[in-house]
Amino acid sequence: MTAPTHIFASVVYLLLAALMLRCLDLSWPYIAFTVLSGLISDIDNPKSIIGFLFQRFVYAISLRKLDLSKILEHRGFTHSLLFCFISSIILYCINPKLISYFSIGFISHLYLDSCQKKGIKLFGFGNFYGRFSLKRHIPLRSSSEYYVLSSFLLVILLCSLIISKGGTNHLLRKALGTLKVTIEDIRELKDYRLFLIIKDGNQKKEYEIVDCLGKDIIIILKDNIPLSYGTRKDCNINSDDKKSYVKKKKKIHKVTFPFILKDKTLGHLQNKIDSSYPYYLTGNATLKKPVEIPYFINRYNSITGGGDKLNFSFLRIEDLQLYGIEDTEVKFGDFKVTYKVLDGQDVSSLMVRINKSISNEIEEAEKRIAKLRRILSNKDLTTEVQRIFDVKKDEESIYTNTLRKKAQKLLEQEENYLSLLYQTGKGK
Repeated sequence: MTAPTHIFASVVYLLLAALMLRCLDLSWPYIAFTVLSGLISDIDNPKSIIGFLFQRFVYAISLRKLDLSKILEHRGFTHSLLFCFISSIILYCINPKLISYFSIGFISHLYLDSCQKKGIKLFGFGNFYGRFSLKRHIPLRSSSEYYVLSSFLLVILLCSLIISKGGTNHLLRKALGTLKVTIEDIRELKDYRLFLIIKDGNQKKEYEIVDCLGKDIIIILKDNIPLSYGTRKDCNINSDDKKSYVKKKKKIHKVTFPFILKDKTLGHLQNKIDSSYPYYLTGNATLKKPVEIPYFINRYNSITGGGDKLNFSFLRIEDLQLYGIEDTEVKFGDFKVTYKVLDGQDVSSLMVRINKSISNEIEEAEKRIAKLRRILSNKDLTTEVQRIFDVKKDEESIYTNTLRKKAQKLLEQEENYLSLLYQTGKGK
């Protein structure tokens, strides 16, 4: 076979393997290495470009003492499985990842050359030549080879089209409407606003996707309430005997800012979030008193934990009343809210609210820091301790040191948070 046929064959085999295995890198360096692997066998052929260059190079560096054209037999050792095995060992020592790409290119070359009359020395030694067919063969530079080359071009175009659309799994699963593809699409298309289309008979319903859990559950909004959809029994919308697929709409970008709740109720979160935009709320809170968190079997539990520790993975602010914890007092809560904003959407009112919220947080943090610094720099702290706690002089140092350590720890927390606020670029 000619070099163009081997080149296109290497690319075809690589694309087909990538579609089936879904674990191959199709970046240009790996494609080029696969193509080189598909040509490397012909270093034993002085009539090929790669063979001519390789043999002239060896001839030159050996000071004209080693002429490979008189040693190597075309379609002999370099066209054998033994050569493939030895080369794979060498590549394993260099970069094991390259073995897959070398094998694909090399085997494609062996297969095409085995379709010709002479065949290849399959094991690298002896007189046994392997051929794909004993009755039919593809002559060099014949119309049959050009037909094969044309077929390769068509396969490359088809594979490229499939890969650009997300691969065979994406196309098949989208056609079948399985739940698995919806979850994979959510992760792949996280920068878009996504909707789940559920077909049940002749009815078609559309729900916005807000999150996914594990491999078989996604969270959707139904009447602005987050509910679970999947194959498990505890999902309130079951996917059995239903078809579903993901529909993407406008691209989104995320606007994120952190904030802290200190000595306030959880209901104060409502003042921090603009519910007119889709959002995520993450964080955790330490409560002043332990609480019990109810579990809703047919509802996405956005609040987890118990006792005096709560974790927030996704929160619909209205759920505070559902969980009955809106009046629960927070000792310290560290939160982050992320808004999903559509491209081109006017977010000036949101930005004003965020800036105002952050400015207020900065102002409060600066007041707390100033107060803590006054405590730490107070030279008469010992006198204050005696007066407030009514302790003896030999006990005052214990109280004073404890108070200073506590103030220092709180000061570090407040300074870290203040630094975080400034890093957002939305504060002062």
